[in-house]
Amino acid sequence: MSALLALAGPFIPYIIGGVGVVTALLAAWFRAKALGRREQAAKQAAADAKAVDAAKQVQTNVDAMKPDDARKELDKWSKP
Repeated sequence: MSALLALAGPFIPYIIGGVGVVTALLAAWFRAKALGRREQAAKQAAADAKAVDAAKQVQTNVDAMKPDDARKELDKWSKP
């Protein structure tokens, strides 16, 4: 073991520096990945909110129609 330390002795600062660089790169990569995940979740939430608003508007429009008119209009969208 002491022979290994004697051989690696001059390189220990470089080994420690390399481990530090690898650790910093991994931390930056995980942080960027988490940031991207948060951005995508925000985009999805905005799209979901827009879809809910559209669905509410359609429901309001259908509720405002007479039942026969609503049935005729909705029959256009149903599958044969």
